[in-house]
Amino acid sequence: MKKKGIIVIAIIILLGIILTTMFVSKNSQKYIMQDGMMLALTLDGESITSFPERGEYEVYVDCGETATGKWLAEEWKLAIEDITGNVKCNVEFYRYPLLLSHQIWIDIDETCYQDSALDDLSSISDCSKYTNGLRYSGKTPNNWIWFNGEKWRIIGLIPTKTASRTENLVKIIRSEMIEMLEYDASSTPTVDWGSNTLYSLLNTHYYATNKNEMNGQNHVGCFSSYSSQQKQICDYSEIGIMSDSYYGRMVENVYWNTGGLSSNTITPNTAYTEEITSQTVSGYVGLTTASDCGYASDSSFHDTTMSSNESAVATNWLHNGRPLVTLNQLPSFTFGSKIYTNLFSFSYNGGTKTTTPISFPVRPVVYLDSSVYIVSGDGTEGNPYQIGK
Repeated sequence: MKKKGIIVIAIIILLGIILTTMFVSKNSQKYIMQDGMMLALTLDGESITSFPERGEYEVYVDCGETATGKWLAEEWKLAIEDITGNVKCNVEFYRYPLLLSHQIWIDIDETCYQDSALDDLSSISDCSKYTNGLRYSGKTPNNWIWFNGEKWRIIGLIPTKTASRTENLVKIIRSEMIEMLEYDASSTPTVDWGSNTLYSLLNTHYYATNKNEMNGQNHVGCFSSYSSQQKQICDYSEIGIMSDSYYGRMVENVYWNTGGLSSNTITPNTAYTEEITSQTVSGYVGLTTASDCGYASDSSFHDTTMSSNESAVATNWLHNGRPLVTLNQLPSFTFGSKIYTNLFSFSYNGGTKTTTPISFPVRPVVYLDSSVYIVSGDGTEGNPYQIGK
């Protein structure tokens, strides 16, 4: 009888050890040492012993107080910064990452994202206010994105025409200018986008198929004044977009909204309606439109006119104190014996103005393929969205 009791106790102890081991192995992190760092790697919640091969994953990195960890999508590697001691990080990989377009829905209106058909904005009855596109508005939205090895900003998710369809594409703008350039440096200047030298320069040298083509120093548009004396750099081999690169393959060839405006004292909604009346010029790179400028202000100003509205500009993330010229013409006017046609632009000190630009800061704009997804990041300036395709 005593022997039987001992056997029962032994079995209970053994079961306890087995259950404890199972519990610990299921809930504790398994750390590996790599480059002097302790890393706990998981794939869809299961422990792994090495980074997975490049693929479609969403990646989360948490190094606690030991460091700041970021997953770099293009290089497909872990970057560690701000190290304060022995680095210990959890790196989690998940299949089926979220599309960038869906993340914009969540950022701007999560309720509409949960309740709506995402493939067609025009069919969304509960979110009809977004038929002109979802826009990041206000002074400090979290719309930063890492693109082409530098920081860009997301304008929004915009209905866009391509050669085969109309769909909602993510539109982004370079955070900083590339240089000061003329809109059109030809002998007979035009403000028609597609016929001007800036359009040609951006779409043959800033966006190009190889490094040699990115040198546009001899391009007719490589000037910052009509006198053709102020030659610019126009060598984009370091900052340009290579068409077959990691990021270049994400850029869509689209028809740009170049419709002329009836006035510079119109609302963003009216500007958008007038811009989409002309969609005949295709290209990979363009500029902002007048409605982009207006919608970037706080939403409370979207129904007010954009002319000289300094209060609206004070809430506008797109305005950085420098002129921002758009693709859109304003009505021509006569001065003496000459007829002038102007462009819509932001002014230096707020509001809008008409301009026939000699030179201005160029901030390229592109549309991204609808299959682009979020790899990591949260859209803040310090942790911009890392993207993949």
